Order: sequence, then structure tokens, then C-alpha cells
Amino acid sequence: MKISIIIPAYNVEKLISKCLKSVLSQDLSPEEYEVIIIDDGSTDNTYEVIKAYIKDVKNVFLFNQVNQRQGAARNNALKKARGEYIWFVDSDDYIEENSLKSLYTIAKKKDLDILFFTSYKDLKGEVREVKPKLDKIEYNKIYKGQDIIAARCINCGPCFCIYKKVFLDSNDLRFIEGVFYEDNEFMLRAYYYAKKVYYINKPYYYVVLTETSSTRTMSSTPIFDILKVMSYMFKFTQSVEENKEIQRASWYYSVMIFNTALSKMKNQDSNTHKQFIKKIKPLKNDLVKAMFNSGKTKYILEGVICFLSIKFLLRLSKN
Repeated sequence: MKISIIIPAYNVEKLISKCLKSVLSQDLSPEEYEVIIIDDGSTDNTYEVIKAYIKDVKNVFLFNQVNQRQGAARNNALKKARGEYIWFVDSDDYIEENSLKSLYTIAKKKDLDILFFTSYKDLKGEVREVKPKLDKIEYNKIYKGQDIIAARCINCGPCFCIYKKVFLDSNDLRFIEGVFYEDNEFMLRAYYYAKKVYYINKPYYYVVLTETSSTRTMSSTPIFDILKVMSYMFKFTQSVEENKEIQRASWYYSVMIFNTALSKMKNQDSNTHKQFIKKIKPLKNDLVKAMFNSGKTKYILEGVICFLSIKFLLRLSKN
């Protein structure tokens, strides 16, 4: 088995068919790849839509679980996956048709841990290519993952890569369960352990922008989840203290995700602000340390303000 495509699905009855069509329109035979779908306790007809679509398809396997969010769904699918390489695909997105053969060939020939490719964004049918900022990284060149961390060129989207399954298993690379924004912590660790990472300048993945996407919601839950994820990132960063350059870059990524939370707090009410301040207090010392060690002037200034008053930092972020 060459590739396992893993798709967590939750309440995507209107979008999943396009995703399924793309993963089944491929240039590997059904015996060479598999698609594992985990329905994460959908409350609409997602499970029934998928079941009907794959009725006569032999290489697609559908499972369901009590709602535990995307991280748990991916982890459960990884236990079942048989492919040499893994591709995580979100159920409201889709992939380039006839892409598996070329991706597998590159990854296999170069014995890569991670093969990164570019992507498209699809907004109501208007598609445009997205180029990541790779100031210090070149395409078509093998890097150690830690060099990419140090260059601050991590892409936090796990769907824009395929991963060697043995690499994931041997380094216990699994997602935090029960939270949003679990991708950020996973990708930081994945790059840290990867010995061979390769970037190709070709888009294979389509991100469909919808207002219902889990991390785009105005709910406070994803914001508070960012703080949980950030605490895991702090723990990891403290564990790599022997490499100061990597540690500084890891602090930087931790503060970057905190700034995502700050941005989302702009539209929240006063009660949510109070909860946010309460939840950030146990993390304050590590957060200030991360800001001071991030190497970015904006984050260092935030560290000064955060040290004096988290409430004032929140107030400033609204302007």
C-alpha cells in the first residue's frame, strides 16, 4: 500500500462529495492506495452521504466515532492506516486529481519524511494559488526539519504535506485531541523530528473557504483551545533547551498562535475577556518568556505589556 488518505468528517453533507470525487480520481490503482474516513459524530447526513457515495468502492473505509474533534479522528485513522505515506485531507476541501503517483514517486525516491507542496484557496469557486513565504528555504532541496524551524518557515497546515508513516509512528507524532488548532503543535514537533523535508513548487491541495469552517467561527471555544495548544507548545519548547536557535524559533511560533487568539478576541464580549484573562494567568510566566525570547520586536513589546497587565494587552489588541 503506497498512500493512505485520512479524512475526518463532521457535518459536511453538502461538501463531502466534491472531496470524495477528488480522492477517487487518482492515478494509482485502488490496490495501491486507501481512503480512511472517520465521521466525527456528525449530526447531519454526512455519514449517510458518504456511505452511499462509496457503496461500490473497495478502497474507501468509513468509520464513525463519538464527537472528539479532528485530532482524535486523525489519530484513530492512523491506527488503521496501511500506506507507506499519509495524506491528511479535510472533508470540506479537495485535492488535485491524478496527483498521488507523482507525490509518491518523489517521496519514495528521495526517502522523505515530509514532502511539502503548495495549495490553492477556493472562495465560492474563485480559485487562486497560495505561495508560502520561504525566505530562507529553496524548492527542490532536502532540508533537516530543524533547519526549517530555525529559518521560521514552518507551514502549520498538515494537509499540505504527505508524511512517511514510519516517521510518524517512530516519533509518536499524533495530534492533541479534543481541541481546535491542534495542527500548530503537531507541525512544530513534526518538523523538529524530520530528517528529510522537501518542498516542491506545485499546488496539489484546494482549501475551500467557508464561514462554517471550525477555526473561523466567532465562538470563544477555538480561542480558549489556542491557549491549551499553546501550553503544549511551551512544554515542547522547554524540552529543546539544548538548541537555543530552535528554542527561540519555537518560542516565536508559540507567540504567533497567541496573536491569533488576540486577533479573535476583538469581537468577543466582556465576559469572554474575563474568562480569557483567567485562563491565561497560569500561562503568563511562560508566555512572557516566549515573547521576550521570540526575537521579534512586536512580540517583545507585547511581553513587556503582558508582564504589566494582560487586561491592558487585550485592550490594546482591539485597536
